[in-house]
Amino acid sequence: MMKTIVIFLFALFAISAALSQNDSLKKFSYPLLGFSTDSSKFSPAGGTCFFIRNNGKIYLITARHVITGCGIATNRNEYPEQFTVINNINGVPSFISVNVKGAKDLFPCPDTLLNDPDIFAMEVIGETTSRLNSVEQFIKPPFRQTDCIDMYGFPGVDYFKYPEAFVVPEVAHQHIERENTIIYDRNADSTQQTVDSSNYIVVNKNLNIATTLKGFSGSPVFLKELNSNKIRLLGVFAEFGFDTKNLNYKYWKLPKIGYAYRKSNDVSINYTGISNE
Repeated sequence: MMKTIVIFLFALFAISAALSQNDSLKKFSYPLLGFSTDSSKFSPAGGTCFFIRNNGKIYLITARHVITGCGIATNRNEYPEQFTVINNINGVPSFISVNVKGAKDLFPCPDTLLNDPDIFAMEVIGETTSRLNSVEQFIKPPFRQTDCIDMYGFPGVDYFKYPEAFVVPEVAHQHIERENTIIYDRNADSTQQTVDSSNYIVVNKNLNIATTLKGFSGSPVFLKELNSNKIRLLGVFAEFGFDTKNLNYKYWKLPKIGYAYRKSNDVSINYTGISNE
């Protein structure tokens, strides 16, 4: 009887620890909202972002299409050039303004995303940045054996309540079990014939590829190592879909985080993002 109780308590502790660990990952995701600076037009945009500290600086990371409007904006001329990061500290939101003027010209559509990963990085400056959570502790070499995948983002933000009756959006969670999950560094179709050095492709027939993922773009995607508590930042959520030749082949496309991390070593980071100075 005692042995059974001990086993039960150990299992309960393991489950509790896993839940606590996953719950702690959500603090690294932040809502990113954009609005047109032209008062005669209201062109909201948004997604999710996160932060990396490197060489004494802090960089905002998100999917490039969130910033440029590529593939999502009907009129890019009206797409926002001013975004706001919401940092909700103990229920009290603070706001960080991010000026991305020039990004649309720096990354024209549509050819850029065919050649470059859908990832954007830029330095952010300000007193409140010291209170931002950042993910550099999760920049690790690939795991030999992988377990589950977790992602936190901000879908379904009601932009039209901003700023008068705006409510800080709730974070949402996407979880992928290890079973039947494959992580490729190849192209996003089931033939898997072309190596993709810039992206990971996560494949699982049970993946969520519904419109409920809208707003997750730019989210950090975390990968757990099998039989350990180690967690690695796999990439940035940028795209989802399926192979038209194989409807069971559902995928998420994740630009590799190492791409943005390397570019944050550059002085101007003009290739991946633009300076906030």
